[in-house]
Amino acid sequence: MVRELEEIDRAADGSGIGKDGIGKDGIGKDGIGKDGIGKDGLALVGIFLVSGIMHVVRPRPYEAIVPRMLPARRAVVYISGAAEVACAAGLLIPRSRRVAGLASVALLVSVFPANITMVGQAKRRLDRDPGDPRRRAYLAATVARLPMQWPMIRAALRAGRPPR
Repeated sequence: MVRELEEIDRAADGSGIGKDGIGKDGIGKDGIGKDGIGKDGLALVGIFLVSGIMHVVRPRPYEAIVPRMLPARRAVVYISGAAEVACAAGLLIPRSRRVAGLASVALLVSVFPANITMVGQAKRRLDRDPGDPRRRAYLAATVARLPMQWPMIRAALRAGRPPR
């Protein structure tokens, strides 16, 4: 009986969304519901958007952490920034979410060497001036950032999983 009333409510307001906030397709009106992107996926979208835009607006800091063995470092920065924005957009669109989730994982894995390079650079700076608390804090932040890739990868996989 309750189910029938929910169906009537959905049909009555035309939205297809029941009182529980979940539509017949299992996705909430905000895209976060049962089979939506999830809060961690939405956070990943935000991180990708901000970072991707910053790659284009201020490429110099990103260029500095591109491993030296890669040619055309500025182009690598622009391409990785565009990939982050594309992954963010793909995660927001239900039809492309699965592919975007897998692409996000590939992107996160591929930029990990740059994060390692960043730690090495921070360590060398600290070695030049071991008493500088800002350099010590920066090194700590770059090291702490490394394990954060794993929750981001998990969020990308979760966001990209097919609806149940």
